[in-house]
Amino acid sequence: MSEAFEEIQNAPPPAANDFVAPAAPAVPALPAAPSALSARGPKKAKPVDALGQFFQDSDGKLSATRLVMILWVIGTFLIWSYISIKSVALVQLPSSVVDILGILLTGKVVQKFGETSPDSP
Repeated sequence: MSEAFEEIQNAPPPAANDFVAPAAPAVPALPAAPSALSARGPKKAKPVDALGQFFQDSDGKLSATRLVMILWVIGTFLIWSYISIKSVALVQLPSSVVDILGILLTGKVVQKFGETSPDSP
């Protein structure tokens, strides 16, 4: 055997106080629980309430733009799927329908940007 190995083998074991663990970092206190949380978990909104909130602007007013947008999207999907199922093939949407959907979605984005932009004096 080599001399280095014998030296390690014959060395006395380290004392218990030779190894000092570094101090643990301070853990910040947890913030108080929000009022929406209870012992049973977060409160869930009723589906009707969640749907009603979807159609409200940031001010709490009902948004006709959102209503028109969602009606066009759902209506287009339902009619497209019905025709596709009846013809047993995926039917191509007319470009005019795609244009209208694009205009509605763009209008909603522009309207939302106008709602959140600061008022100029």
